[in-house]
Amino acid sequence: MGSYESDVVELFYRHRRKVCKLRAVVVGELPKYKPGKGLQHYVQDLKARGYKLTNSSVTSGDKVKGHENRPTVVTKREVLSITADVFDPLGVLLPVTIHARKFVKDLWCIECGWDVPIPEDKEAEWQGIYEDMINSTNIVFPCQVTDSKKVMLQLFSDASTIAYGIAAYLLSEGSSRLAMAKAKVAPIKPLTIPKLDLTAVMLAARLTKYIYEVYADELSIENIYLWTDSQITLYWLSSKKLLLVYVQKRIDEIKALVPDAEFHYLSTKDNQ
Repeated sequence: MGSYESDVVELFYRHRRKVCKLRAVVVGELPKYKPGKGLQHYVQDLKARGYKLTNSSVTSGDKVKGHENRPTVVTKREVLSITADVFDPLGVLLPVTIHARKFVKDLWCIECGWDVPIPEDKEAEWQGIYEDMINSTNIVFPCQVTDSKKVMLQLFSDASTIAYGIAAYLLSEGSSRLAMAKAKVAPIKPLTIPKLDLTAVMLAARLTKYIYEVYADELSIENIYLWTDSQITLYWLSSKKLLLVYVQKRIDEIKALVPDAEFHYLSTKDNQ
């Protein structure tokens, strides 16, 4: 197995441990992860999850839970089960899966019961989301993250009243590749857009630390740039004043996680 494929497998498996902790049902005890050891076992584990690996690419999972024996009545329990079962630790399926997560949030907002059929209008919406999830399970993306040992890490964050997210890229001379993406549905309790933008930057800082640790032995990340289209967030980051508790707590965490990062403004038009 090539070194690039090994990098991807290691990143997949490290993140999978975190994913499993968030699932409602524990699928079994995972073996202790040891970087660089027993990767063939982890490759088999990825294949069991539906992933297809070659020397140059990875294909996302080829099945979605419930596709074979799907019940005729759609309930919140089934929706949550299918949504939680999608294995996408690198975030390549987020343009699809974030809609499923928002749908789960909507069911909570209307106080839909666990085993009660969801409303007809919601069922029609779910059918479209479900089909998108089925159709997205053959996306191919490269194993090779970068062809250079010295790289820059650039992260782009954005937020809306629906969700907030980030995309992290590793840049070397003449090339750039998506390293990882993360997104979360906006909380049920409404927040202002500036606060959501700040939360997105905090998520970017956490992902920066994670990527830095994963590639510490393989790559030299020389510069870290975090981009946002929120000028208010940039003002908060540079402010010497004591800010509101919600804001100050996140500013302190960001600066602690990425003390050497550079923060830059990117217009909303270009941040899409």
